[in-house]
Amino acid sequence: MRNEVRLVGVGGQGIVWAATLVGSAASRQAGINASVSAKYGAEVRGGFSKADIVISDELDWFPWAMGLDLLAVLSTESLSKSDLRLLKPDGVLLLDSSLKEIPAHKAMRVAAKDTSKALLGSDKYTNSVLVGYLAGSLGMPSLDDLREAIAEKAGRSPPEANLKAVEAGFQLRASK
Repeated sequence: MRNEVRLVGVGGQGIVWAATLVGSAASRQAGINASVSAKYGAEVRGGFSKADIVISDELDWFPWAMGLDLLAVLSTESLSKSDLRLLKPDGVLLLDSSLKEIPAHKAMRVAAKDTSKALLGSDKYTNSVLVGYLAGSLGMPSLDDLREAIAEKAGRSPPEANLKAVEAGFQLRASK
């Protein structure tokens, strides 16, 4: 088993943090390895940001994404800079429902930003909603593993708010 996921957005959306959270939680499962690699611009806010997560049950000597199973996009700007050709034929393009631009590629939508605003009064937790949705889509990491990773990696944000957002994203996926 090998799952390759790419998260893209702009600086300030917490793309790298979200990828690190998924990778950390996934690697808690016995026999699962996860690697995270990220690229972002020098701008603190508004620059292109991407992070790849490779989750595998084998030790992999090439831990970078080569063919995406899932590409999650949080901003229109980052969609235009994403290489959709990297999506596998059965790969999923996941767009936040706030994006106006619709690519020619078949896409699923998730109301990550709207859920964050409705649940917590801010779009600051959009990435956490997305993490929960991804976990529900991939069938891993588990919600319990995500809870543990959040407790470790919450940083300056209250872990309770991130946990609430992740759980909401998980429920969004379960309701589809």
